[in-house]
Amino acid sequence: MKRTFALLLVLLLSSAVLVFAGGGKDKAAEAETITVLMGIDAAGKQMGDRAQEFTAKTGIKVDLIEVEWDTMVNKQAVALTAGEPTYDIVDCGSFMLPEYVPGGMYEDISDLFPPEVKAKYMDGMIDSVTVDGKVYAAPLMASWTIMFYNAEMYQKAGLDPNNPPKTWDELVRYGRAIQTADTYAYTDSMAPGEQNTCVYFRWAKSAGAKIGEFRGNKYFWMLDSPESVQAVEFLKRMIDEGTMDPGSPMYYQQEVADLFGKGHAAMLVNWDMMTIAFRDPEQTPYAGKIYPTAMPGARSGLSGSIEGHEYMAVPSASLHKEAAKEFIKFITSVENVKRRAIEQGMTPVYKELFEDPEVKKALPLDVIFAAAANCYYRPAVPEYAECADVISAELQNVMVNNKDARQAMEDANEACNKLSGW
Repeated sequence: MKRTFALLLVLLLSSAVLVFAGGGKDKAAEAETITVLMGIDAAGKQMGDRAQEFTAKTGIKVDLIEVEWDTMVNKQAVALTAGEPTYDIVDCGSFMLPEYVPGGMYEDISDLFPPEVKAKYMDGMIDSVTVDGKVYAAPLMASWTIMFYNAEMYQKAGLDPNNPPKTWDELVRYGRAIQTADTYAYTDSMAPGEQNTCVYFRWAKSAGAKIGEFRGNKYFWMLDSPESVQAVEFLKRMIDEGTMDPGSPMYYQQEVADLFGKGHAAMLVNWDMMTIAFRDPEQTPYAGKIYPTAMPGARSGLSGSIEGHEYMAVPSASLHKEAAKEFIKFITSVENVKRRAIEQGMTPVYKELFEDPEVKKALPLDVIFAAAANCYYRPAVPEYAECADVISAELQNVMVNNKDARQAMEDANEACNKLSGW
């Protein structure tokens, strides 16, 4: 009987050890799942496929969350501010670092960027995410806004499809020729949020405006300059005259791109990555008839764009930092960066790929780099997100007739400089 009892005790203890060990296995499995928060545009159509390839290669699972840019920024802000380990990788722009690095919310990932790796990247890509000698984000894609136009609509209106407008006056003249009951000359993504602020920045740049400057360690805004006001007045004029779709103040970037692809308008300014989408017959009936060009300016010789490089950062609260860095290394390999360029139109971040024949065939690099030479860089300051909200709100005020352009931009300038500490 004692022997039977002893055997039973051994079996029970063995079961307990197995259960405990099993619990440990579950914990380990959980530790090998990373959550990645990305904007839809930066993720692109194939990011889910890349994530599956990564899992097959490493055994690390990827919970990919893809949302619109502004939603992504808000979700990230909530998690980082709370210090919660919600995400293991977050999408970001370099201008977001001053908001999060001083508070220790982004992890130092300098170990991913020894000198020989840094040297491969486009000039400035790593420097813009380096703070006090430490690298806090990994380049995912380079990006600038460019103009797209529908050559078939140009031809039907008697316009030369090889000669897109180079000035605002030409844009209006083309618009009057193109305008029909069903088609607008131009449309844009001016729904409330940071994307609307980006619309303002590129139009102001194409007016020759200097939007602001650093004075010491503070940014001084110049949103009420004559050129800046001129840009906002022109946007309102296009809506009032019918050149621009009056629905533009409600459109988000992907939404307006879809409308443009369906022939809702003849011209659109959007991110360079849309080049591939506008060649795809599954996404537009005008595939092969949509061409890229530089954005027109207030006068000859001016143009405008905004830089939209996107990066991946590891939140300091992440419980799976090493797994997150493995995913970053995988996605940013030269092979995968090239695939993203060819398959999705993402401008590569590596200099060696600018001369790659397949990349050059897929992307209009001459147009993209022309845009880069005439672009505005969002100021990397802690108060940028708040200032962007102010600018977006005032631009909306103009579009819906709450204020005239001058008053709106004077109010925006005063509010932003107050946020900057002036």
